Amino acid sequence: MVLHWNDLTKQPEIIEAVKRVEDRKEQEAEAKREVQARQDRYEGILDRFISEGHEQLQAFSLSSRIDFYEKETKAIYYGIMATATKSNIALRSSQGAKFAVERFLASMDWNGCGNYRRECVAYWTRLFATDEVVYTEPIIQNFLSFIDHMSCSADTYVSLGGSNGCADQLTNWDGTQKDGLGALPSKKWHGLVR
Repeated sequence: MVLHWNDLTKQPEIIEAVKRVEDRKEQEAEAKREVQARQDRYEGILDRFISEGHEQLQAFSLSSRIDFYEKETKAIYYGIMATATKSNIALRSSQGAKFAVERFLASMDWNGCGNYRRECVAYWTRLFATDEVVYTEPIIQNFLSFIDHMSCSADTYVSLGGSNGCADQLTNWDGTQKDGLGALPSKKWHGLVR
């Protein structure tokens, strides 16, 4: 029986079949590794959104301001949407939005912020993130599409809050806005100006 088996394993058809099975197993293992790597990148991007939202809320909580800057607002909204995505919370309902905000605030590091200021900031965050905002399906789908796009490449990383704080503007190396894309062309003055 052993001799017969050894003769079979030397047949070119059997060798080819074994090689195809091994190749298929390797392809399946590679596909599983890629799926896991993509899932890890997806989770990492959600974590970065949450982290950047927390950083902006932390900076606001340590200030004496009572209104959020636009950059803070965007980062906090993205952080809440990332928290909801990660926790499988549906933002379409007001109850889901409130639950997502509470989960986002619960994971916040309030180090250096007094209790009174913490309560005020948490209240303002709840107020502006639930009462003034409607998380529509297109907004949620755009966010999820962006996360999905970012997780496709291991090399992709941009600041999630936008370039120089403005996601809809391109800037030159010196911080001036690039012409085009809604920028007004800068005038070049020649001669004397009165």
